[in-house]
Order: sequence, then structure tokens, then C-alpha cells
Amino acid sequence: MTYNLKENGEHVPVTNDNREEYVRLYLDWVLNTAIYAQFRAFYLGFHSVTASNALIVRTKLLYIPKSLDSLVVVVTRLPVLNVMMITIS
Repeated sequence: MTYNLKENGEHVPVTNDNREEYVRLYLDWVLNTAIYAQFRAFYLGFHSVTASNALIVRTKLLYIPKSLDSLVVVVTRLPVLNVMMITIS
């Protein structure tokens, strides 16, 4: 699969003069465009499980990066009822 970072980009060689533009366009593609569909699915799924304001209201419980990591990565060890009690109550 190929993706043009800019219009007619396949005809533009990367040189010292345009390398910063290339890197900027490439990083935008890697970090935003290429993963948009997967991130959107994750985002919608995450917010369907947690209350939409859970990260704001419950700052002491969920805003800590380690807690978020536990919720997302180690979800197999976190009972759903515990998550519901944290986010809904």
C-alpha cells in the first residue's frame, strides 16, 4: 500500500532542502492518518464502557496514567463490575 504525503509527492525526491517537510508529513501520517480508524474504534469503545466524564470527575481514580494503563491493558484482570462502580457511581 502506498500513500501520497502530498499531492504529486511520488514525483518529488527527498532532498536536504525539503527533508523537514517530508519528516513532518510522514510523522503526521504515521501518528494521525494511518491509525485514525483504529483510534476512533478504541475511543468509541472506551467511552462506551466508561462514563464520558469519568476521566474528569474521578481524577483521583482514573486520571493517573498507571490507572488508565491498568484499565486498558490489563482489562482481563479487572472485573467489569468494579469498573462500573468506579465510573457510574
